[in-house]
Amino acid sequence: MTIPTRSPADTPTPLHIDRTSGAGVRPATAEYSVSFGGSKDIVGTVHLATAKGLDALTRVLAALGVPLPEIETAIRVLRGSPHHDIRNVTLARDALRRLGLPK
Repeated sequence: MTIPTRSPADTPTPLHIDRTSGAGVRPATAEYSVSFGGSKDIVGTVHLATAKGLDALTRVLAALGVPLPEIETAIRVLRGSPHHDIRNVTLARDALRRLGLPK
């Protein structure tokens, strides 16, 4: 019997979004880091993209195939918090290629 294997890009994984925090940080124009993998800390995470501002972050998340309701939730959360996780994101190979990442 052959057991089908899945590529890491086809396996649901948490997507992490982080920005710097502190006095004077404006979420609308802050820099955001998008990574995936890991579960409790940065060990095992892979950096996917950096976005300057919420509009650019929206475009990155859309390019990764994140559903619009999840993007809207992330933007709402990130206006008040420096971190947000989107659970169980499946990163399609073509989405990774669009961002210029290895397959």
